[in-house]
Amino acid sequence: MNTLAMKKIGCCLSLAVLLGACDVHVGYYEKDWKTADAAADVFHQYWTQGQFSAMYAMSGELLRQHQTERDFIQAAEQAMQIYGPIKESHQLRAACVLNQVRLVYQTDFRNGKASERMLWQVRDDKAELLSYEIVPGEVDASTLPDSSCSK
Repeated sequence: MNTLAMKKIGCCLSLAVLLGACDVHVGYYEKDWKTADAAADVFHQYWTQGQFSAMYAMSGELLRQHQTERDFIQAAEQAMQIYGPIKESHQLRAACVLNQVRLVYQTDFRNGKASERMLWQVRDDKAELLSYEIVPGEVDASTLPDSSCSK
């Protein structure tokens, strides 16, 4: 067998292993989006109530590998001092790919506007937070990719 054929087989096997590790369910993006959207609502409630440990408890293993609960809480407390509680939040985009849902919100905090970017892992009807970021200012929605989740 030549080297090129072996590389193609290796690539296909790698892809099969990668996809096997995912709970792929084509056509269920809407279900994943609804699960992540509901989790984001709870996350926002915890934010406004200052329940940062509860927010961290929603995180998945990937986030926990990179950030301790103590560091997460300290960062959340600092962000709360800067932005304040949430007054209103609107989802601008949702992108679904292989059990992951990326959500972008335009959020009005008591002390100003910012965009929130969340990445959720959805498995077995449960969403776990993998990433959360606040970016000051308003979002130019025209710069965001189209939503890929059915709503």
